[in-house]
Amino acid sequence: MLVTAAALPLLREARGLVVSLASVAGTIPSPNLPVYGAAKAAVIQFTKTINRAEEKHGVRATAISPGFVDTPMTDFAPVPKERMIRAEDCAEIVRLLLRLSPYARIPHVLVERVDDGLLPDR
Repeated sequence: MLVTAAALPLLREARGLVVSLASVAGTIPSPNLPVYGAAKAAVIQFTKTINRAEEKHGVRATAISPGFVDTPMTDFAPVPKERMIRAEDCAEIVRLLLRLSPYARIPHVLVERVDDGLLPDR
């Protein structure tokens, strides 16, 4: 958030895009991660506020909220790594955001993990 605030003059000049990494934990109650979930909910709210406050300057913001992503941070998770979201999936969302016109924005992207037990292992 501090970096975004410091970068605002340049973001305004370039009609820039802010992409924040939140989490599905910020959108639903997470009994095992209450502080983490609250912090990620704050990221989502900060992103919404940036959109309102900076719209007149052409600055857009998006919060990406994935479920479990296959990174070292999720080593504790009860989900097998092969069934997790890939970091590349989140990168594809950023690529999509960068291709939008300056008159379109996607404020929040929720990335759910698909696992109904029917998907083959990759």
